[in-house]
Amino acid sequence: MIDFNVKKLMKETLRKVFRFVFGQKVYRDRVTRPYVVSLQTQGRFADRVAVITGGAGAIGRATACRLALEGAAVVVCGRHADTLQAVVDEMVQNGGRASLFICDIMNEAEVEALVDYTVKTYGRLDFFCNVAGGGARSEAQEIDKQKQSVFDAIINTNLTATLVCCKHAARQMKKQGGGKIINTGSTVGVRGLARYTEYATAKAAVMALTESLAMELGEHGITVNCVTPGIVQRGYISDDDRQCIEKTNWLHRCCTPENIASMTAFLLSDEANFITGQNFIVDGGRSLGMKGC
Repeated sequence: MIDFNVKKLMKETLRKVFRFVFGQKVYRDRVTRPYVVSLQTQGRFADRVAVITGGAGAIGRATACRLALEGAAVVVCGRHADTLQAVVDEMVQNGGRASLFICDIMNEAEVEALVDYTVKTYGRLDFFCNVAGGGARSEAQEIDKQKQSVFDAIINTNLTATLVCCKHAARQMKKQGGGKIINTGSTVGVRGLARYTEYATAKAAVMALTESLAMELGEHGITVNCVTPGIVQRGYISDDDRQCIEKTNWLHRCCTPENIASMTAFLLSDEANFITGQNFIVDGGRSLGMKGC
């Protein structure tokens, strides 16, 4: 007959083995006790450095101002010094740290120089936001009538340039042991749109790029995500246009550049540290089922 204490010891030993084999021991040891939630918004990017391409555009400006307001040092880049300077002045007037860099993102040497300038000026690169891009609305055509030059321009601006920017952002982020990259998609890339085939193709490819880079760079502590806007109000629009746009989504209002900036800020925050390779659609539910006016 087995002694009671021996049976108890055997039972406890089996329990420990079971926990170890099936992972319960790991689970118990690694859960934070007590569970602590720490939330911080104002100044949460105080020690971070961000680069925003397309910084003079509506979404780029909103993103830059949001990050600067939360404490980040921001480098806005683009091709026109006067419009970029206006964005920098706005951030500085509101107490932010900001500078500009003239850069054509379709020129790899200039993109490399942008990253090097950022590191030389601020010491590091934490966030790289690929906002620059766009379609060719004035040249929208059926596929059999579209010009090769339009294909090349749209693909190069929206896809190739994003690839090049990710390449040089990753180069620096790997050196410093981490960082976050945000790409910009479009609901056109999710669902397609007639007469905008080249743009839809480029934006769909950006989403695939995001997923692939997330898998490649994760081991280096780098997250890569995509923010996908629907129709975004840029500047003044007439009441008729506003009503038309509001009918295209299920919230019945216009998406603003600040809505996109808010999603980007979340993905750059510590709250999103375990999110990578994802596409976040910000369109008021439009992509759930297209609504027309």
